[in-house]
Amino acid sequence: MSKTSIAVNLLILVFAATFTGCSDSDSPAGPRGKDTTPPAPVADATLTAAADGAEIRLEWTAPCDDSPTEGVAGYEIRLAYTSGYDPEDFWETATPVSDPPIPSGPGMRDHYTITDPRRTRDLYVGIRSIDEGGNFSLPSGLATIHVPGYTFAANCIDVFTKLPVEGLGVTLSTGSAFHYVTDASGEITHDGELDGGVTHIEILTESSPSPYHALNQSFVLGGDSVHTFLMIPVETVNASWVPNLLALFKRMADIVSPVGVDAGLSPVPQILAKWHHRPVAVYAPPFTNSQGVDYEEQVKLAAARWMERTGEPLFEFVESPPDTGIIVTYKTRVEMGSGLGFTMLTRGDDGHPLRSDVWIVDDASDVISVYMILLHELGHTLCLGHVEDSAFLMFVGQPLPGDICDDEVRVVQLLESLPTRVDMSIYDENSPGMK
Repeated sequence: MSKTSIAVNLLILVFAATFTGCSDSDSPAGPRGKDTTPPAPVADATLTAAADGAEIRLEWTAPCDDSPTEGVAGYEIRLAYTSGYDPEDFWETATPVSDPPIPSGPGMRDHYTITDPRRTRDLYVGIRSIDEGGNFSLPSGLATIHVPGYTFAANCIDVFTKLPVEGLGVTLSTGSAFHYVTDASGEITHDGELDGGVTHIEILTESSPSPYHALNQSFVLGGDSVHTFLMIPVETVNASWVPNLLALFKRMADIVSPVGVDAGLSPVPQILAKWHHRPVAVYAPPFTNSQGVDYEEQVKLAAARWMERTGEPLFEFVESPPDTGIIVTYKTRVEMGSGLGFTMLTRGDDGHPLRSDVWIVDDASDVISVYMILLHELGHTLCLGHVEDSAFLMFVGQPLPGDICDDEVRVVQLLESLPTRVDMSIYDENSPGMK
């Protein structure tokens, strides 16, 4: 090879190294010494947010080390979040990621995914490349992007009428508190973004012409959401031992307090879990006892009375025992012991009723007594418990009154107006929510 050719080849190598930003610490005259030359820096890092903001993708072109074809050994990636300002001393204070990717060859595109980024913050990311000698490149210019927060809106409606409630004060707290008043559509919309995590909402009667019970609920905000809140109006009742309908409802309704439900959000959950659907299937086999009492007819009359009084489609009779529903069985005095009627409710793992077994003594001679006992027991299948007030059909003692009382009608109507599962502890039975 001529001297001219050698000079041209060296010139090409020098030009290539200069063009790619890479250096060559090897000397053609001898073996390579300790590498003290830093690798090329990352020059084009970019950030892109997924549509839902749940991931941020960092991309860049892999740099080279000591020659245009030699890749770097690793990366250091650091993250910092701020609220609208540039981070100071980024490389000293930013948090390094624990799992940076293995570098690709020079010129190829590398990427790193930041999952579950902090919402409503500005994210800053910097990268340094590292060579086999442990040398760090100069820091890249910081890539930045705003991580969007969540949107939030609430719709407040009357639990009975299903009409919007205007004039309710809504306080939304996510570290900072925001105050709104529901409009004519019963709605509020948060003006701005919300961070994720535990969010608290409090709804009080403010300028609404009718008082409603205060509602307090905590939940984990993990996405854009529109919440519907059922507001329970303050209604007086005839029962002197409770102040209002909600207090009576909580006293009568079959509410459970499961351990561990919504831990940290509701200290003492009061979960109302009723039948998944209405009407509930009822099987009452034909039976007329020796005194001529038609039990099947009395079951149907009792069910019809509940539906007539409440205006709700509570029951539907079927010709065979249902997989989910109510089964009426006629028992002897020996089997019943001292009881005349008894109801056993079986719940599924989710707390909702699966089966309700109604037992009634089979040798009654009084049609009216059979009817009243069945009327009472069907009340239990509606998730009603006992009360110690003789004016109520659900009275724990004897004799039973002649009919379902008005307060019981309103309790069932409230029960049927609520979702199939609700934490009743969010409602304050003692406060109408007046400021």
